[in-house]
Amino acid sequence: MSSVELKDEENTIKGNHIIELDGICVTIDEFIELFYYKDKNHFEMNPLKYDSDYLNLKKRTKQGIRFNITQEILGLYANDMHTTIDKLETVSTMDIKKKLLSLSSIHHFCPINNALTLRQLFEQVIMDSSYENTLPENIHKIIGTIDEPVYHIFNIYLRLRNDNNIIKNILLKYSYYVKCSGETCLQTLIDDILI
Repeated sequence: MSSVELKDEENTIKGNHIIELDGICVTIDEFIELFYYKDKNHFEMNPLKYDSDYLNLKKRTKQGIRFNITQEILGLYANDMHTTIDKLETVSTMDIKKKLLSLSSIHHFCPINNALTLRQLFEQVIMDSSYENTLPENIHKIIGTIDEPVYHIFNIYLRLRNDNNIIKNILLKYSYYVKCSGETCLQTLIDDILI
């Protein structure tokens, strides 16, 4: 299983809160339809999918429980200020809640800084694989088979910034498990990516 993560220069992991949402399984074709739907050379979320289970923040889960962004963020803010949610200033929490309620889909966090073409993304997956896996007789370890699919993890970090120096930035980690199952995956790679 290989993992590709999108994050910009400022978006380092260290010194931030990380909220890791449960991963979602997608086929390689669904992945392309979600993130490279117009052009395989440009990462762009498909606006027709904004309300889908794949992109809608309100439909995501964390450790199997429906994710509540408002409670999670306010809890982290309160923790950073060494207090509890009920002791946070009412006006501030109302403003935060209003802003968070407007974040229904990950496209609200755009732009996501990613210069990788789909081809470069999968070249990275191949480079991250061991040399032995890239040999022709072992290629199934990268592209899978119908009976034994391989999953590659594609992580997107969405940053919630706060100007208050006491409060850490918060990263929402979205994980997509991209299923490759042999011939289907190989055909997609050949047709859409490598040519």
